[in-house]
Amino acid sequence: QMPWAIRPGACGDVTPNSDIGSRSAYGPIQTQADGQAHINTRLRIKLPNQNMHVDVMQSNSQRDLIVACGVLLAR
Repeated sequence: QMPWAIRPGACGDVTPNSDIGSRSAYGPIQTQADGQAHINTRLRIKLPNQNMHVDVMQSNSQRDLIVACGVLLAR
């Protein structure tokens, strides 16, 4: 299981505790035996009108270790 969160700013911005919304809003990403993973979810959070990114973390105990990041563009 890998935690993930939407955070403000660009990839690489490591502001502590900057998750948008509560951590409980983000269900963990389940990884398969072959290393692949995906998640399809709906979030009930208000997104700010600013640059954001999605971080995927190593584990709940290693939330400071980012293993993947993706930019989210505002519409």
